Amino acid sequence: MSTPSETVVPQSDAGVSGSEQAPELSPFGTTAPSDTDLQDLQQRLLAAVSKVRVTGSTEQNQMLDYLLNQAHNQTADLVSGDTNSSPVHNILANVKSLLMHAQVMTTPTGGVAVSSVSDEGDLVGKNPYESLDVGWTESAVCWLEHFSPDTKEAFRTNPSTIAMAGDISIAIAGDWGTGFGYRADGVPTSAEKVAKQISVRTPTYTVHLGDVYYAGTEKEEQEKFIDNWPPGALGSFTLNSNHEMYSGAEGYYSVLDVVGGKFAAQNKNSYFALTNKDWLVIGLDTAYHADEIHLYQHGFLDPDQCAFIDHLIALDGTPKRVILLTHHNGLSVDGMTPSALWGQIASRFAGFELWWYWGHMHAGIVYSDRDTRGQTQSNSSGGGVVHARCAGHGAVPAGEPDSLVANPGAVWHESRKVADLLYQGRVYNGFVSLTLNGADLTEELVDEDGATVYARTFIAG
Repeated sequence: MSTPSETVVPQSDAGVSGSEQAPELSPFGTTAPSDTDLQDLQQRLLAAVSKVRVTGSTEQNQMLDYLLNQAHNQTADLVSGDTNSSPVHNILANVKSLLMHAQVMTTPTGGVAVSSVSDEGDLVGKNPYESLDVGWTESAVCWLEHFSPDTKEAFRTNPSTIAMAGDISIAIAGDWGTGFGYRADGVPTSAEKVAKQISVRTPTYTVHLGDVYYAGTEKEEQEKFIDNWPPGALGSFTLNSNHEMYSGAEGYYSVLDVVGGKFAAQNKNSYFALTNKDWLVIGLDTAYHADEIHLYQHGFLDPDQCAFIDHLIALDGTPKRVILLTHHNGLSVDGMTPSALWGQIASRFAGFELWWYWGHMHAGIVYSDRDTRGQTQSNSSGGGVVHARCAGHGAVPAGEPDSLVANPGAVWHESRKVADLLYQGRVYNGFVSLTLNGADLTEELVDEDGATVYARTFIAG
């Protein structure tokens, strides 16, 4: 077994031309990838890593070796039965094994791990979107191929601010871009069921919090997202994410560039605002400027977006109620630790009551009310109160994280298991439905079958 400091591939040329591009990897389902599939992946990985060796800094290459070795060691332990060892980055689970041997990780008896649930709530197995799905490697390949800044779509800084009516509804789903029809048993996917339930509610606006799998390529954006997303009566919005950044945001911006398309209201930008006399709704791009060597996992805002927020706040001297939409999380999954993104954002809304919805983590969670430092807040309304929610359970099959069980920092989380023979241990997927009546807000978390499983109404004081 490798050590964290071991170099994964030689620093010199790996012997593969970076100009040869294999087709995107498709999900294998319950069918094992062929030797040809694995060899194609190996060639793309070798070419991409060789380019990073040349263009990346010494620190970036050292971190790359660390991450690949960490994922390899964690995956080796996982397939041996240690569910405490789910890879921190699923997309890297098989990368080192593919680089070295053109093989995926197997159990000690030579098989691929059967489905189980890790302590983090990952479904362990080889089915599409489980933690050992070889399809995740497409994310890793694209990430490495688009590591250099000159391979990314240029960031755009001309956001829209849209006037909205006083009484509206908004449907919010995160991490929804799995596509339909990938299940080997023919059962409708969670993405399909969630889309149907959103459509039934005929919301004024629909918002995707980001993540189209595996890497947000133009083909994936079209086939898994645009073709399937339920439009709002007056428009739809979509946020950038770590998975969209794996392909340099090229696929993501191609969605926004469709003239007259579902997301035309965004004016081809990755951040936006909607406003009326009572409410300010802000959608931000926390992915584009995140650190690429850490796989864009930790959200970060650039100065332009910080200035955008500050400008919106300064437009009206009377504090409004604010709904904030991001892909990346403001709190750790257990709600105990505020992220760096929380530090960037929450203090800006010190005089406001803030509802913050994020995705990124594949769970549905309503956290206890917080202050702008992220600490539990005794007041349930008013300026400086943050209502933090995770709505990343839009479609990806996932189980219940152990850290949420009997956790007072989370007043509700989706823990009900679905009777699903293919994805055993899976909990319900779902979305958020918001109804704004003047300054009042009714919040509902709705599951994939249309049942409201959590609801709360906030009356303006």
